[in-house]
Amino acid sequence: MMRHSRRSFTLIEIIVAISLIIVLASILLTVGVAVVANSEGKVTETTLTLLQSASREYSVMKDRDLTYGTPDDPFTGAQYELVQTDFIDENSVEVRQLLHDYYRIMFRASSVKEILTKIEPEYVQRDDATADVEVIDVWDKRILVVLPGREWTTTGNSYPRDIDNTIQTRLELRLGSCPNRQSFFVSAGPDGDFGDVSAAFDTSEYQLAQDNLYSQRPLIPTP
Repeated sequence: MMRHSRRSFTLIEIIVAISLIIVLASILLTVGVAVVANSEGKVTETTLTLLQSASREYSVMKDRDLTYGTPDDPFTGAQYELVQTDFIDENSVEVRQLLHDYYRIMFRASSVKEILTKIEPEYVQRDDATADVEVIDVWDKRILVVLPGREWTTTGNSYPRDIDNTIQTRLELRLGSCPNRQSFFVSAGPDGDFGDVSAAFDTSEYQLAQDNLYSQRPLIPTP
C-alpha cells in the first residue's frame, strides 16, 4: 500500500499568506472607515438641510427675514430679534449666545418647530436649567449659523465690505459669505475644526476648512 506524504508549508509561503491577509484586512478597514465617514456626513447634511428649511419657513411665516442688529445700534432690543457683533469668533461666548437666542426664536413658531423636531433628538442639546438649545453634528461639535452683516455704508465705516454691500463679519470671513444675504448653517466636519476658507491655499487653516459641511454653498471671500 502506497503512502502519500503530506507536504508542509514553507516559511516563505506562510509569510506570503500572512502578508496577503494583512493587505486584505487593511483594504477592508479603509473601505469600512470610508463607508462610516460617508454615512456620518449624510446624517449631518440632513440636519443642515432641516435647519435651512426651518430658517426659510420662518421667513415665509413672517413674510420677512429674521432681523438682527449690533450692540452699538440705538434700536437694539426694540427693533431687532437678534443681536450680533460684527467681529465675533466661532468659539466666542457671543456666538453661543447668538445660537441660543436664534433657536429660542425658532422654536416659538409652531410651523418652524415642526421642522426642527424632525432633527434626530440626539443632535439637539437642551439645557433644562436655562432652556437654551444647541444643534450638534454627528461628531458632537456645535453647528453654527452664519448671518449676513449689517448694511455697509461709506460714512465712518472701517469694516470690510462684502460683495453684497453688507459688512463682512468675522464668521463670514472665516466660513464663507452669506449668499444673497441669506443665513446658512455650517458643520466643522470630521476634523472638528472650521479652519479658514479665506486663508492661503497652502496653509493648514485652509486645509482644515475643506471638510466643512454647509446647508447651502457660501460665497468664498477674498482676504
